[in-house]
Amino acid sequence: MRFLSEESCVAKLVTFARRMDKTKDSASRDALDIFRLLKRHFDQGVTIRALSEETGISERTLYRGISSFRKDGIEGLRRNGRADKGKRRKVSDEVKKAIEGLCLRDSKPPIAWVYRQIAESCQMKGLPAPGYWVVLDIYRKLDKRLKTLAHEGDKAYEQEFDPLLLREAERPNDIWQCDHKDLKIWAIDHSGRVGKVVITAILDDFSRIIPGYFLAIGPGNSMRIASALRQGIWTKNDPAWPVAGIPEVFYSDHGSDFKSTHIDQVADDLGMTLVNSIVFKPRGRGKIERFFRTLVQMFKPGHKSTMEKPKPFHEIETSFQLWLNGYHNRKHTELGITPLEKWSSEGFLPKMPTSLEALDLMLMKVSKPRTMWRDGIRFDNKRYVHELLTESIGQVFDVRYDPRDLSVIWVYGDGGEFVCKAEMRGYHPTAEQTKEVISNRQRVKKRLKAEVKDKTAAGDEFIVKPESEPIKSTQGSDKRKQQVRLRRHFHERE
Repeated sequence: MRFLSEESCVAKLVTFARRMDKTKDSASRDALDIFRLLKRHFDQGVTIRALSEETGISERTLYRGISSFRKDGIEGLRRNGRADKGKRRKVSDEVKKAIEGLCLRDSKPPIAWVYRQIAESCQMKGLPAPGYWVVLDIYRKLDKRLKTLAHEGDKAYEQEFDPLLLREAERPNDIWQCDHKDLKIWAIDHSGRVGKVVITAILDDFSRIIPGYFLAIGPGNSMRIASALRQGIWTKNDPAWPVAGIPEVFYSDHGSDFKSTHIDQVADDLGMTLVNSIVFKPRGRGKIERFFRTLVQMFKPGHKSTMEKPKPFHEIETSFQLWLNGYHNRKHTELGITPLEKWSSEGFLPKMPTSLEALDLMLMKVSKPRTMWRDGIRFDNKRYVHELLTESIGQVFDVRYDPRDLSVIWVYGDGGEFVCKAEMRGYHPTAEQTKEVISNRQRVKKRLKAEVKDKTAAGDEFIVKPESEPIKSTQGSDKRKQQVRLRRHFHERE
């Protein structure tokens, strides 16, 4: 009989022991124990009877182990598990499936009710009925995902089990997240308006720094988003807040203001990609939501107020700016450094607009095309005029405007070229405005007359006139006409 050498046995033993440590399988541990006994028999000559008396394992089991070892090696010493392991041998698959089905109803039923239903049905069908504890054990062994989906719904299942697709920015200004948040702080502004303070904040995904924000009373809208973008993109006067530049991606929720025509136009003009999260699934905006939670936990407690006793809005605004400076210079748990240090670590050159005026124009709203009428461009029940528009009556223009200041509008031609900045004119013009209108009328009319005369002369000069025929004398007929007299009454005759 040929046995393995001691080195081969040790090598196989180490390999098998490592595999056992990884799997933590009881069958592997039993096989390892038998192998150690057989190794004593092979190497030291200990008889099978002596091993059986020492360990209490029957001689037949040890001889069967030797046969399995010769055939399959160490793997042959492992005891095969039961084919029905994990299955109930006294409960048929049909009954088990029925129990699981009743347990997974929409409204979670009591286990006692499930047990009674199954017991009655089994009695009617002549099947052995499982006990209460068997039914309870079947329910406990159900997949947690099935129970969550059946009893708590899709939203709870998605929050706990749906795989996450993480979106990570590679550099500053790669991705900006934006959202509104009601701070539940009552305030009163300079005009006497009382309401809750709402912040529109933008967060840089890479550094967690806040490039821009807009505080106001009342719900958010597209102009507040544009105002926050203006502050975020343009260079700040504060050297401790160096964030600036146009982002590559602007990530927001599915609200109507973020999907408005205004924001679409702003994104197109700035050259940034507008991405909206999935409806009712805010998981992609986790970073901006985490900032809002920090804001509520650390800023709001120091500004408690009620509708009857609101705080001055300018105090809240000043206090928030001081708090934000501290946030930028506070060590971030996930980053390991401050947001300001993370922002400054890359040393990149941000993409900037040509000027602040150009940025303002890109952030303004764009209305439907407007026609220049005799009394001006009509917009929002107002009239807007400019000297350059007096010669464009009947033409159609594109208009940009700032809803916060409707005293002026920006007028653009068909090709997108800037025409003028038209001012609003009241329904009771002043003497100076009247004089200006009359002067523009005369100037335009004079120029148009000169143009008509010039074009008419050019047309007459271009047309070839036919040769004229000789004119016949009409002197005889003139004499005859002169001899004709009116008839007179008899007493007037000579």
